Amino acid sequence: MSHPKRGGTPPFSLSDFKFQLSGGSPNVKPQVARTLSVGFIIEPAFAHGLRISLDYKRLRTSREISDYSVLDPSYIVAHEDQLPGRVVRASPSAADIAKGYTVGRITFIDSTYLSVGRSSLEVVDTAVDYSLASPIGGFRVFAIPYISHHLDPSRRDHKSPEYLALNPRGKGLVIFSACSHAGIVNVLHAARRDMPDVPIHAVIGGYHLSGANEAIIGKTVADFAQFDVDLILPGHCTGWRAVNAFERAYGAKVVPIAVGMKIAI
Repeated sequence: MSHPKRGGTPPFSLSDFKFQLSGGSPNVKPQVARTLSVGFIIEPAFAHGLRISLDYKRLRTSREISDYSVLDPSYIVAHEDQLPGRVVRASPSAADIAKGYTVGRITFIDSTYLSVGRSSLEVVDTAVDYSLASPIGGFRVFAIPYISHHLDPSRRDHKSPEYLALNPRGKGLVIFSACSHAGIVNVLHAARRDMPDVPIHAVIGGYHLSGANEAIIGKTVADFAQFDVDLILPGHCTGWRAVNAFERAYGAKVVPIAVGMKIAI
């Protein structure tokens, strides 16, 4: 970790440095989410069995709680001016002044959680479903296209995708993603970027699609198609609505997980 205000030199000496690496902070504020959802369903009388729906969803979140500073304290040093009170310094020494430094060494960094994240999303979901009864059985045709008008995941740059990946017996990557706060699709993009020549066999973990994040279920489910995952194993914070959406889209590939399960890969 270098010090941008002192010519890239180390920011502290071990003899005078105290370091706070605790996660909680009394200054963290509650996350705020504002959602709007409207829609309608049409079942034309002239076309029995036809059902058309259109839904608009908008999600705005602010003050998202980030642990980025805990994992990477250099973030605090690099953004010292934007985060007042997080960095404590000694007075410039005579040697510092002689070198042209205007600030002294760092003696303390407050790297506890920050309320700095923001994200924005607008989605239009449509669904067309047609059921037809015939003498030989019933038929059903459906389509679920979507339009993502505005998705701004770059505002989540304080959350980097974190995952653990294994490659058992050459089957492909088995990705463990914990709670996927950076977005499960971003996790898969990161894995593909890190190991571009290895296919993704299974994705295990929480997909973070419950609560306010239900607004992005449709897009997340659709985005999975580009990775051609063999096994989709959602649990924890995925939420039942998202699990149902994955099952409708990918069928037997989806195996919801729970505590105590044993999975043979």
